[in-house]
Amino acid sequence: MFQRLYEGDHPDVARSLNNLAVDLRALGDRERARELDEQALAMRQRLFEGDHPDVATVLNNLAVDLGALGEHGRALELDEQALAMRQRLAEQ
Repeated sequence: MFQRLYEGDHPDVARSLNNLAVDLRALGDRERARELDEQALAMRQRLFEGDHPDVATVLNNLAVDLGALGEHGRALELDEQALAMRQRLAEQ
């Protein structure tokens, strides 16, 4: 519905993509969850330049997907990026 309401990038669309990914991950569809989290991350990065809590959240969620798919090195990288981002945000 949000995709029909809002053309292009929109925070509600990104949030919905991320929420659907959480549900799919819980149902065991890790690959589809990864795809949606990648879409949500790209959209949030376009919406929020630089550090933003929503970007950090999706970085963490995508790391969970990657870890579940056995891509532990890449998952670690994303978790480290999210942690550094959250630390910078806390300093502001």
